[in-house]
Amino acid sequence: RPFVIAKFAMSLDGKIATRSGDSKWISGEESRRYVHSLRQMADAIMVGVGTVLSDDPQLTAREETREKQPLRVIVDSLGRTPPQARVFQMPGKTLLAVAKPLEEVKAR
Repeated sequence: RPFVIAKFAMSLDGKIATRSGDSKWISGEESRRYVHSLRQMADAIMVGVGTVLSDDPQLTAREETREKQPLRVIVDSLGRTPPQARVFQMPGKTLLAVAKPLEEVKAR
């Protein structure tokens, strides 16, 4: 069974982004260091395509040794992840999970 860790930052008013949609740096420096140590221990990091489109994250372990990188998994049913997204850059590997075209599903 997988051991799942969920991490997100939340402002004092219970939001995960500002009114303008900006969600960068809601968490503090200590929290960012901690999440990178968790990434170093994880086998994979999974995000949805919305995160990739809005934040263009690297999803790498940067604070510890860079030898072991978690597999980056993007759930993108429509294949909207841009090929130049930072998750496809080194170090480490990325798995893009997409769905079959809707027409193919309807034909069954």
